[in-house]
Amino acid sequence: MAQAVSYSIATEIPASYMEKLFVFIYTQYLLPQKQRFTNFYRESTNGIPFISYTVLDTKGNPSLKA
Repeated sequence: MAQAVSYSIATEIPASYMEKLFVFIYTQYLLPQKQRFTNFYRESTNGIPFISYTVLDTKGNPSLKA
């Protein structure tokens, strides 16, 4: 099973644009690479957006859950 990992991204963008940044990452990076990522999940907790996903290895098996 994939190991769960969590990390924060420090940005220099206004908080009002944070949700747009996460939408961009989700639609422009994760979704087009479905052969490398799965189990996409976007949420906002206490006004802080986050994305959860699973990274797949070359055989399509889960190797990392971020």
